[in-house]
Amino acid sequence: MGLNAKAGIIPCMALLAFLAGGCGYSLTVSGAQGDGPERALFVPVVENQTAESGLGVQLADAFMEELVRTRRFVPAGRRDAGFVLWAAVRSIHDEGLARRTGGDAFTRRVRLVVDARLEDASGRTLWQEVGISQHEDYVVSQEDIQLTRSARQNALARLSERLARNVGDRISTGVEGF
Repeated sequence: MGLNAKAGIIPCMALLAFLAGGCGYSLTVSGAQGDGPERALFVPVVENQTAESGLGVQLADAFMEELVRTRRFVPAGRRDAGFVLWAAVRSIHDEGLARRTGGDAFTRRVRLVVDARLEDASGRTLWQEVGISQHEDYVVSQEDIQLTRSARQNALARLSERLARNVGDRISTGVEGF
């Protein structure tokens, strides 16, 4: 296979991964303790009301991973799920924190505001909160914009994981039996 053929495969694989993620996060695990519709969860792609590309998939993955990791739920497809976690990113905001002598920011903070709702299979809301807010700081490079972009993406990944833990904790305290 020539170099040009290999170069064409990578964008196709990335597009395929993106399209597969757009259908909602689901996989099937069997044999887990408590396995069955009473603990089966589906997390569709989080509604993203911002211009931040890929954030809805990233958050849906983080929510599912956290709620399965803590053994509160097992993952399921939409038809087999006893619960659905709906969420929406209402806003994302970046702000400068620390500044250099010349006034340029060298530390920034990214803040997400998310609404989330847990429903049972019949569509009844078991838990809901609006305006869940979390933030994460990152360092700005004046020499390399790619380093700054990478630092911001890493901050968004950490922020997604922390939001997922926060939502999982809120569900476990807000819904009896979780």
